[in-house]
Amino acid sequence: MTTPGSPPETDRPTMLAEARAIVDTLRDVLADQGITLPTLRVDPLWHSSSYERGAPLIELGRVSVTVASRLAEALRDLPSSQPAPGR
Repeated sequence: MTTPGSPPETDRPTMLAEARAIVDTLRDVLADQGITLPTLRVDPLWHSSSYERGAPLIELGRVSVTVASRLAEALRDLPSSQPAPGR
């Protein structure tokens, strides 16, 4: 049984598999930059039938200042898809 706004039950296994694949890809890309997010995972509450949801959420978790700094530096070097504020 689904709640209003939730995906049909038949879509849930596919959505979960896609979310897990994205987590794996993100983990690999971050590892290539020397960055590890130990608690990177699909949000476990998404599995609960009482949780209102659409697509699964990815939990990035808490990180140290060092990891956050390295992540910001790695992202800063990427081309931006939007102009920076004030430009």
